Amino acid sequence: MSLREAARSVFDAALRAADVDPLVRRALAGVRPAARGRVVVVGAGKASGAMAAAAEGALGDRIAGGLVVVKDGYLASTDRVLLVEAGHPVPDARGEAAAHRIRALAESAGADDLLLVLVSGGGSALTPAPVPPITLADKQAVNAALLRSGAPILRIPSSYAFDAGHSELPGRLPPFYRASWFLWRSLDSQRRVRRRHCGFNEEETLGSLGTLPPRAFRINL
Repeated sequence: MSLREAARSVFDAALRAADVDPLVRRALAGVRPAARGRVVVVGAGKASGAMAAAAEGALGDRIAGGLVVVKDGYLASTDRVLLVEAGHPVPDARGEAAAHRIRALAESAGADDLLLVLVSGGGSALTPAPVPPITLADKQAVNAALLRSGAPILRIPSSYAFDAGHSELPGRLPPFYRASWFLWRSLDSQRRVRRRHCGFNEEETLGSLGTLPPRAFRINL
């Protein structure tokens, strides 16, 4: 095997390992929604549209509906989960409106419902929810400045989005989901969640934050 062939083999293996569909199906293989409850899907990120399509393939008509926010041009084919586009890497008004719609869906979930949260890279920029007096324009300006500064990518989301003190969304969600939302803003945090090498966070371990209904299952890719 030539050096070029070896490099191509490694590249193809990496693509297969990161294929969203089998990863999501594997993560959901052990999920058993309550017989009388709904499955509601929410999420955001550049890969979350493909993740939603994979979730539909895994759970079928058990999914009652949902909303997932993707970057412009990153739509996928879904039947039950609505996909909407928003700005990335600089957040925009479409993302802000989608964040409020996600909050409403989460608040509508009952004790027997399963809230499936699909998160991938870009999710923080795609769902801004500033708390007054902070505005969307403020977040856009800070984000643009961080991008121009050359700040490491993992520092940018934690600097401007999903902050308990600077976002309206986390405090309005049920406890279990709210904990997921806080963790969403910092993908390198391992303090409150069990992480696996493949990039998924399965069956969140939230300690004192509790696991109050509605039940939530979060996939992070």
